Amino acid sequence: MKWLNILIVLLVVGFVSLMFAAETQKEKVGENYIKPMDIETPELILNLSSDKEVYHSSEEMELKTTIQTETRVENLTIRVYGIKDRSGNYRVSGEKVVNVEPPGTSETFDFRMPSCYGCAGISPGEYEIIFETLKDGEIIGNFSKIVKLEK
Repeated sequence: MKWLNILIVLLVVGFVSLMFAAETQKEKVGENYIKPMDIETPELILNLSSDKEVYHSSEEMELKTTIQTETRVENLTIRVYGIKDRSGNYRVSGEKVVNVEPPGTSETFDFRMPSCYGCAGISPGEYEIIFETLKDGEIIGNFSKIVKLEK
């Protein structure tokens, strides 16, 4: 009788664990992203491109964000940032609020590279530029690109 009770308890615990795991798997949208439960997330295809791959002192950088969607998205915040100096500040940083109509939209951000990398606290090298989309303060998508800074 004791083994039967233990077997029943194990079966109940296993069943509850299985149900919990199945319920949490429903929320997965992509391989590494779990959809927030409180907002409906539009499906977006994101891209970030730059006018060059290598930038030098004082050059202009043009970044183009592209958002593709099959549904209208209102009040979407587009945030672009990267190239952190030794003080912890981003030398590339911009934000826009847009409404996106199908099939999508593009926004351009212009930045000037620092005039003196040593003085600005930035060393030559490769840097990640991050493009995020936010809806109601929640990040709903991101994309990044690597650019190179040279003297």
